Amino acid sequence: MLYTFWGKDQFVKEYEFTVNVKFQVSVENIFGGGEIMVDGTTRNSPLYRTSSVGDNISLGAIEQDYGYYHWIWNLNGINNSEWRKENIVTGNASFSNAQYTSYTVQSNDVNTKLIAGLRKVCNVTFENNFTSVGNGGTIKVNGVQYSSPTSQFQVVEGNTITAEAEYYYHINGINYTFLNWSDGSTSRSHAFSISQHEAIKANYRGKPTNTGEYIHFGTQVGQPIVIYWTDNPNANVTQYQIWRKVKHNGVMGSEQLIATVSRGTGQYTDRDYVLTSGYTDDIIYYDVRGYYSVESTYSDPDYVSVYGPSRFISRVYRESLRSIRSEHIRIRLIRQPQ
Repeated sequence: MLYTFWGKDQFVKEYEFTVNVKFQVSVENIFGGGEIMVDGTTRNSPLYRTSSVGDNISLGAIEQDYGYYHWIWNLNGINNSEWRKENIVTGNASFSNAQYTSYTVQSNDVNTKLIAGLRKVCNVTFENNFTSVGNGGTIKVNGVQYSSPTSQFQVVEGNTITAEAEYYYHINGINYTFLNWSDGSTSRSHAFSISQHEAIKANYRGKPTNTGEYIHFGTQVGQPIVIYWTDNPNANVTQYQIWRKVKHNGVMGSEQLIATVSRGTGQYTDRDYVLTSGYTDDIIYYDVRGYYSVESTYSDPDYVSVYGPSRFISRVYRESLRSIRSEHIRIRLIRQPQ
């Protein structure tokens, strides 16, 4: 071809040629290390493969143990495994769900990562949690009942497993009711989304039982009311609150804490009220609430009733009767014929 240089015509030859540029493509596991198959050979991950446009890379994901987990190629329908291409310029995209596949290098694949999306298998256990008592009882997992603590259930990350806790247990004088799961859920039946090894607990709250307390009263009519009870069999029930409420002329008053006594006392005398053999104006209700020192809880209210007016009213009533009788006798004496 003719070109003009500095006023002179000159012929210059032109050549066309193709430069085959090579660059690196990284092939690696989603967790970084471990082993991976590239071009039919097991290699360490990540492998930096020198490639050029049009190269076909044979790929294989290897199920393996790494970082305290077993990693699998998951195709169960939830959080399936996949091969992904990641590039800071062109973005990320899935290109295959097959464990063994291939990839053709593109012109824009400089610094591209080809990532094998293995999924980790998580070991999950379930157990009941009774504070300072243990973890016995039962738990249902996926509808099947197991003893607590359960053996390990294997769950692929991103999948769920369902557990159901019992509502109630009675252990050595303590009533335990379900409180929550270790993730905070208060639903007894709960689906857990799993992302790591996990020991899941069903937490229970314990309160002293009222069963076996056998509240009863003294029998001496006209004397202060004496309340008797039987100690809780659990030695950690260390004291008892005595509560009272009064229904006067059919109207119920508010409850009052009138005393706190130690374990082993077994009785309390209420000197504000006296026992009667039947209904007058008042029905007295008493509740003896055990205190469980392990969890700082009290037994639920459980009132027992007895008849008896207040000692002040009773004293005034008796004095009035004596006054009336005396006046009646005096009148009779005055009216006695001469």
